[in-house]
Amino acid sequence: MQTSSNRITKYRKKALYFDLRSYLGEVFGELAQARECEVVNHRQVLICL
Repeated sequence: MQTSSNRITKYRKKALYFDLRSYLGEVFGELAQARECEVVNHRQVLICL
């Protein structure tokens, strides 16, 4: 019986999260701009309405 391991290395996980955060930052920035809001805190994605 074979088992597959779906583990992600620590380096790859950090790289994936970095890419995801960068992408989501752009998306939230565009959404805030469209609604005439601003992103106040980038770490917690706090949006000022």
